[in-house]
Amino acid sequence: MDYIEYYKIMRIIKKTIFLALLFASFQAFTQRTTTSLYSRYGYGDMYVPSCNYVQMGNVANGIRSSKQIQFVNPAHHSVIEKETFLFQAGAGYSYRTFSQENQQVSKIDAGIEYLAMAFPIIPQKWGMAAALTPFNSVGYEIQASDSLAQYTYSGKGGINQFIWSNAISPIEGLSVGLNLSFLFGVTDYVSRAKVLVDEYSYNTRKQLSYDTKAFMWDAGLQYSYAITDNSSFTFGATYRNKQTFNFHKQSFLGNYNVTEQIDVNKKKNKTITTVYEVITEIDTVHNITTRNIESDIPQQISVGVGYSVADKYTIACDAGYTNWSDVTVWGKPSEYSDNARFVRLGFEIIPNKRATNYFKKIPYRIGIQYNELPIVYTFDSQQLHPVDFGISFGSEFLLKQTANSLAVSLIAGKRGDMSVSNSLQEMYGIVKLQINLKETWFLQRKID
Repeated sequence: MDYIEYYKIMRIIKKTIFLALLFASFQAFTQRTTTSLYSRYGYGDMYVPSCNYVQMGNVANGIRSSKQIQFVNPAHHSVIEKETFLFQAGAGYSYRTFSQENQQVSKIDAGIEYLAMAFPIIPQKWGMAAALTPFNSVGYEIQASDSLAQYTYSGKGGINQFIWSNAISPIEGLSVGLNLSFLFGVTDYVSRAKVLVDEYSYNTRKQLSYDTKAFMWDAGLQYSYAITDNSSFTFGATYRNKQTFNFHKQSFLGNYNVTEQIDVNKKKNKTITTVYEVITEIDTVHNITTRNIESDIPQQISVGVGYSVADKYTIACDAGYTNWSDVTVWGKPSEYSDNARFVRLGFEIIPNKRATNYFKKIPYRIGIQYNELPIVYTFDSQQLHPVDFGISFGSEFLLKQTANSLAVSLIAGKRGDMSVSNSLQEMYGIVKLQINLKETWFLQRKID
């Protein structure tokens, strides 16, 4: 083996080790946080791994781009060009306002959402990608009271997934792909009862913790037909069958005591007094771990079409259906689960790719999506079916003299059953940032 070949192999090994360490170091941060009260139902908020296509309403089936990564349709990754390595990282910030009748509360959350990379094995024939993303997230707190006690119900955590995606193109224009996912994470649900009428009575806390470690798969295909040298029509479809995974449940019930602690801090001639509660566990009634309980992931089907003119514009539409009606959630049939459909529409335009004006050669994207939440519940003797309607838009800011970019997405929407005005309504605004890096790998440079 000559020196140049040895240097080439060592360079690839070093970059692979670096990326593996990067994925491992961010593992603790990739659980997307949420503050939605709707996350108390089912598995919580489900995540769509569309990566940069969030700007276009999460459409993905009818789009093929050699510069982007997405895991909605795994068949996409066969389009990645030779000697190309793509890396993406995404983070989000959200502001949500919840209202019901005369009550209103606002919540904020932020955090890293995903890490992803993609590269070709055989250029234009076989592409591979991997990502660390959320599968779902749970985050809520609800308080209620009566003449006897004050009750608090809360949930946090969720399931992460490591996705390994492969796509092959057996014939020109056709691509098929497969996502293999490893699911892992802990979801906690806590109920507290603070006794108000008897100072000698114990308060109680019940906690259910679900520890998930499981595998999942979903498949996709895309067919792209070239109309002219610069324009194409793409059809895509995905399928995931109903799958069962195992989890471990830890059930805890105990008593606790609450005391008030006062902190007094003096700052710039001002005295700041803070009063907060200190919870002390007294005893344990039971603490039981049950292993290998079965739960289901629902069947999902989606289709989409897209039309694209290179470096000018793209328009795409997706529609899909998820069958939640016959699944168990955390080991038992969920009375709050319902089948859900979605429709998404996205558009991208580049005013003039070759313009000297920077703002004319960057892409502008907009999307609209209508999602039925997989939830049904009863409020005020009415059966409610909340939906999620959102509008997204953004751009990808190209960094000079490189192929790298920074994408900024703005999303606004509303969730709830719009037909019942006094039911729970959620308004949200979300800002997402994606870093897109593109490197030339596996290229052997020679000096004459």
